[in-house]
Amino acid sequence: NYLIGAHKYMNGIILIDGCTYAFPWDGVTKTQPVLSEGAYHVYTAEELAWFQGRTEASNKILIHRDIDLGGYVFEPIYRANHIDGAKADGSNSEIRNLKVVRTNCGKTDGGAFIRQASGTTVHKNMTFVAADIKATHDPNNIAVAGGNAYCATLCSNMSGTYPMENVHAINGKLYGVNKMGGLLGRVSASATISNSSV
Repeated sequence: NYLIGAHKYMNGIILIDGCTYAFPWDGVTKTQPVLSEGAYHVYTAEELAWFQGRTEASNKILIHRDIDLGGYVFEPIYRANHIDGAKADGSNSEIRNLKVVRTNCGKTDGGAFIRQASGTTVHKNMTFVAADIKATHDPNNIAVAGGNAYCATLCSNMSGTYPMENVHAINGKLYGVNKMGGLLGRVSASATISNSSV
């Protein structure tokens, strides 16, 4: 923790006149969030960036503030089975300027905030703003890749029991091959989707 002028700065958040503001991600920094009672508590872009490429099938991920990923390339979370973006006031956490670029995708692979989710999965209370997702397969290796590059904002490949509630995507862009959707790509699940929109 330290001071910037008369303002207090701590772990990616600046306090000004009693209000908190989070800085956009710098595209590099990753900070492990606090793990408490089976849940990671995410307050900054650096903490969300820590989950890149990771599998988080057991612990919940709770996003407590709006996150700006700054338009830098974000490696998708490999697997996350429980994410809740509800803020203290009951509103959705916004995830802004998510950018994903994946090439040479395999047969059941793709690009999204989360690459895969399976088992009993819950994703809720998030709003993605200005996401830019691109997934391509290897055109010289279609026999292996199957010509697929699933693409979505939230999750590119979903299987298992899946309730999704109150998830939205606004002003986003998608580029993929086969099984694309505003929020979900390939879905092989018992899915219940409510109060969600693109």
